[in-house]
Amino acid sequence: MLHTRKLIPLLMVMLLMLISLSMKFSSVRMVMPDSEVAIKYVLPNGYNIGDIFNMPSYRLGGEYPRNGWEYSTTVGRAAAIKYPHSIIGIYGLLENHEKCYTLLVNNITQNRKPCAIFPDVRVLKQAVTVWGMMNPTKSREIHARLGEDVLVVHIRSGDKGQMEDVYADAIVSHSKKFKKTMVIGGIHSDERFLALNKSRENLASDISSLEGKTTNLEFFKEHPDAHLYTMQKASHLLLHKGGFSALGALLNEGGNVYVTEVFKKKLNVSLFENLNIEMET
Repeated sequence: MLHTRKLIPLLMVMLLMLISLSMKFSSVRMVMPDSEVAIKYVLPNGYNIGDIFNMPSYRLGGEYPRNGWEYSTTVGRAAAIKYPHSIIGIYGLLENHEKCYTLLVNNITQNRKPCAIFPDVRVLKQAVTVWGMMNPTKSREIHARLGEDVLVVHIRSGDKGQMEDVYADAIVSHSKKFKKTMVIGGIHSDERFLALNKSRENLASDISSLEGKTTNLEFFKEHPDAHLYTMQKASHLLLHKGGFSALGALLNEGGNVYVTEVFKKKLNVSLFENLNIEMET
């Protein structure tokens, strides 16, 4: 009988083989009648993965459906088809083997039904883990940057203006407890709310302001997929607001997740009740 510790790596290897086979035959499985229509929707607002993964449904108010709004399902499906090696692409391939579907990248509905909630957090966590296994150099770099004495901080800046003073104060206060504070955040080419150059200016200004108040800050500029993997593996994670922070709260693997009143005013904390969330005011 296999022990649990031996079984888990074996299952992940089998999962990688399954994904490799799915990608090998993608020219057959991913050509769909409406593919030309779908492709024009691919990332119209950049790789805004929070919206693509339906994080607006975690906001207060409940105006966005839990099973996915039109943008998340349409753009998500098209992006999963076009970028199979991304986290959204891996999610789509993994979803092919589930009993329900949202992205439906293989166009098979037989004996399946639409998912009641998108994303499935279990499948999402698997997708991020598999992304790390498929990108060993980058995942090793991330693990080398992390540790029990490192605080990972996500900031939602740029297109929605500069971050609030209360959140900046929380970062400065928390950073004193750790050897290193690793800040992640990005623009990802989304210009629905503000021109890209102005968004970059806002983000740069926030980073500069934090650097002037802390002595242990490192800005980790990377692709959103690498940032998701970082939030999943972080031992200590401080989250701001918005969809990307919500993804971090869902993905983190048993670390200490800190949020402020800014998070609580935007997102429905009750939807994260099974997670290890410590409120920081």
